[in-house]
Amino acid sequence: MSTAFNCRSLLHRLKRNIQDQDAWNEFVSRYRASIFRWCLDRNLGEADAQDVTQEIFIRLIRSIQTFEYDPQKSFPAWLRRITENAIIDFVRSRTRKLYYQTLCISALTNEPVAGDSHSELADQFDLEKLEAAKIRIQKRVTKRRWLSWDLMTQTSMTGKQVAQHLGVSEATVHANKNQVQNLIRSELRLMVEC
Repeated sequence: MSTAFNCRSLLHRLKRNIQDQDAWNEFVSRYRASIFRWCLDRNLGEADAQDVTQEIFIRLIRSIQTFEYDPQKSFPAWLRRITENAIIDFVRSRTRKLYYQTLCISALTNEPVAGDSHSELADQFDLEKLEAAKIRIQKRVTKRRWLSWDLMTQTSMTGKQVAQHLGVSEATVHANKNQVQNLIRSELRLMVEC
């Protein structure tokens, strides 16, 4: 039996019954090591990689019933994209926590945060670059693709709500959102290199 068929069969079982413990055990057994290794490859420590791996499985539980298997695309590539997004979210969250902890300590001790004005200028510069990148990408993608990203990331609308609003499938909304997000990231990288 081919690997693609096994994956498709396993995903079908999970979609049919999200509480199928045997299917989840098989899924975790099959993909956990890859996810963990991808986290380590992105320079997370082992404990952080374990946390992110766990978060990815939580995300998968939430999204597996709306996932549509496309035999033309690679499931591991989709899983890798979810992993990359989870790693980015984890790093952002940790950075925010450290910044707010520093602010709290500063407030308690009445000492200014070192480099705070420089940090604000850097943040403002980054926001300006982000806005410029967004404008460039918006011009390059279809209106529906842009709206998928915009409504999912800039409002509190869920993927299902955006899909209903745009008259497309939820899977299409998520694919559009991820594609635009990746284009914006690429554009930002190009802007930094210039």
